[in-house]
Amino acid sequence: MKKILGFLIVSAMLAMLCAPFMTVSAFAVVGNVNLNYGTVAIDGNFSAGKWAAATPFTVDASNAVPWTGDIGATIKVYGLWDEAGLYLGGEVIDPTFVYSTGAYNGDGLQFSLGLGQVFQGTGEARCIFYSFGCYENPADQILVRQESENNGDVADGEGGFLLKTKPSAAGWTYEMFMPWSMLNEDLNLKVGKTFTPAAGAKIDCLICYIDNSDEGMLGAWGSFTSEEPDWGPEGHGVVFVLQAKPAPAPEPEPEPVAPPAANEPAPAEPAPAPAPAPVAPVAPPTGDLGMILAVLASVAGTLGFAAAKKAKAKR
Repeated sequence: MKKILGFLIVSAMLAMLCAPFMTVSAFAVVGNVNLNYGTVAIDGNFSAGKWAAATPFTVDASNAVPWTGDIGATIKVYGLWDEAGLYLGGEVIDPTFVYSTGAYNGDGLQFSLGLGQVFQGTGEARCIFYSFGCYENPADQILVRQESENNGDVADGEGGFLLKTKPSAAGWTYEMFMPWSMLNEDLNLKVGKTFTPAAGAKIDCLICYIDNSDEGMLGAWGSFTSEEPDWGPEGHGVVFVLQAKPAPAPEPEPEPVAPPAANEPAPAEPAPAPAPAPVAPVAPPTGDLGMILAVLASVAGTLGFAAAKKAKAKR
């Protein structure tokens, strides 16, 4: 009995001594994320308020796994969709931010997309990757398409595609619009299928970050489904779920006019307009003016008579 008790005491003491050196994994898969319906201007001026219609999430050390180096940055992601395409934007919090001068040879952000989850069960080792960096020259905004049948660069503005990146106080920001026409062309070329965006549809997504510094690479990591990195369709730790288009707000109904209270007197009838005042007749002139007018009338009459008589005599 004493031996057993002594063993338990020693075991407990060893556990207490080792506890500070033991770590518990806090890894948790991102999982489903609502991709709300909405449209946003892709102009490079990212802000949380501008993307308020989206459901934001972050990719960091709590839900990502490195395949080399360490996780020293945080990716903020906002997404929306409409009938035209897919909108992605956000900010990368990176204290060692490095510009890319071509492709994504500085810091690089990657979105691997499996539209409609069509890659699952196909045996494909990869979905299609879309990668870019933060470019100092606005004219150098380039998306690198990889793991597709049409690998290559897609420039900002090409075929309706838009990409705007800009440095920020904490790292850099990005805004991107990917037309469904472009994404479906890539999808069809690789697996012979197309995707119809609609409420309830799902898009598998793997978000990876290549973290560089002036001294070299610091780490590379992604939002996998487990602590064992898997770049295949089943290893994508983010699933976008397209949400329905919001119904239009009903027009406000006119406010009803309240009837008068029972004890409230009815409004008085307007008073009739007063009748116009009668016009007084003009009296004939009197006094000296009257005499003058009478003389003038008599003279006019005499002259008229004389003229008539003279005209008769000429006949």
